Amino acid sequence: MTRTASIVASIFVAATAPAQWSDIKKLGQGGESFVSTDGRGNVYATAHQPCKLYVSGDFGATFGMSHDLPDSFCDVTSAIGPDGKLYITYLVPGVKGIQVVRSSDYGKTIRKVGRIDGPYDREWIVVNPITGEIGFNYSDGYIGGPKSKGIFYASSSNQGESFKTIARVDKGSEGEYAVDPYLTVGTGGRIYAAWAVSFDYEHIDKYMFASSDDGGKTWGNHAMIGATHPSLGDTQERWMLGSVVAVGKDTVMAIYQDYAEVEVDGATEHPLLAYFRVSKDGGKTWGESKPCLSGKELESAIRSFRMSRDRNSTVSNYVQTLPWVSADPKGRVHLAFIDNRSGQKNTNNKRVGLWQTRYASWTVSDASFSASERVSHDWACERPPLDFIGCCSDGNSVWITWTENPGQTEGWGFSGELFVGKKSLAGK
Repeated sequence: MTRTASIVASIFVAATAPAQWSDIKKLGQGGESFVSTDGRGNVYATAHQPCKLYVSGDFGATFGMSHDLPDSFCDVTSAIGPDGKLYITYLVPGVKGIQVVRSSDYGKTIRKVGRIDGPYDREWIVVNPITGEIGFNYSDGYIGGPKSKGIFYASSSNQGESFKTIARVDKGSEGEYAVDPYLTVGTGGRIYAAWAVSFDYEHIDKYMFASSDDGGKTWGNHAMIGATHPSLGDTQERWMLGSVVAVGKDTVMAIYQDYAEVEVDGATEHPLLAYFRVSKDGGKTWGESKPCLSGKELESAIRSFRMSRDRNSTVSNYVQTLPWVSADPKGRVHLAFIDNRSGQKNTNNKRVGLWQTRYASWTVSDASFSASERVSHDWACERPPLDFIGCCSDGNSVWITWTENPGQTEGWGFSGELFVGKKSLAGK
């Protein structure tokens, strides 16, 4: 087989391969999906517009229960304590505060508990495995609204009934706006926070990190995880997402996004990629920055995308977006993301991307993530629904939630058809 024929054949396989995850369910309508599990069979999926909680008590085989969250606006996320209590956070309408909801009976009933008021954004909640305290971080202000005054951490010692703001997490200077935070906690109770920084309040310029060893009272180990290259692509905030996950006691991984300059078959491309960095000493020092996917897979994805590319389209380069990472009790990290390697097609008289959800994994001994695998089938739209997708694992299975908005050809979509996929990790 000639080199050209070989490339064409591999592209055809990549573009037409069916979904590898067979256990996929449509839950309903929603966006900004998130998923968590307690390892005891209970799996919780959340979404917004409409804001709902979906509950499974049989390891995700069925989702037979749901709750409306009528006073919720967006950013619906969850965390589970060692005692099995479920905590849900969301932004109230008008982005005027953060509400916490608790369930003590595995999602059968839910009750609103503590709330803090203010123009806050993008809260993430954790349960400290050592102290049992509930905590979340958030930005005071947000892009598109009041100028950010920084990233803050609030905690509760009474199971979310009330919260107090303990400390500012970032230490940015004037004109350095901290936005879009993330949060995770290690098995030893150390809390890790990450966030993005914008100088012009539209684009993302860099990604930052800090950690706390005293329950969020003070924060140190401030570090820059990565910086963006706006000359290579559009670093507008809605594209430039990140994530952070603790692995055991002292290992933490940060994910960020940036454009790269890549030469494939003599042509220069500027793909948007997800990168990762790892610290094995609790955030004191960091390893090198690496793309989440191998160079070989990246080249294949770019070749596949440009077979049907229209350079006049809104998104005319290969894009990895909405990355999310989670860890399981066995120390493995699971990555979910969406990309457009299948190329483009005409929809409603417009050239748009063919998007798919994908999955890869990593362990502490690995130098890089595994080759990614397809989770969903393709759907055609200008851009996948924002702002995040979810991934979780109990060590025996992994779950991913995402939203599809087929046919969307105008602007940013924030909601659509909500899905959850499950894959067994048996033998891995």
